[in-house]
Amino acid sequence: MNDTQQSEAARMNGTCPSAGSAFVCTNTWYGRMEYPVRILGETPKRYRVTPLNGATITLPRRFLHGDETALVPKTAVKIVPNNNMSSGD
Repeated sequence: MNDTQQSEAARMNGTCPSAGSAFVCTNTWYGRMEYPVRILGETPKRYRVTPLNGATITLPRRFLHGDETALVPKTAVKIVPNNNMSSGD
């Protein structure tokens, strides 16, 4: 596997640090909750996600435990890029 294929595989597995962090955001009666997730894939309108660190995520009408996966709307996922740039003064 060449470097490009390895970096693409790492990005899809969520192990690449430059890929950033992803959070599933839900609005509940006690406020807005953000749960860290790993994005496994996507469809035109949804992301396939799994919780990080075996956590339990409360989704509307269901719970997502440990190593389970779910399709969630892209509008519910917040992707935060990692800014590893340092000022080169």
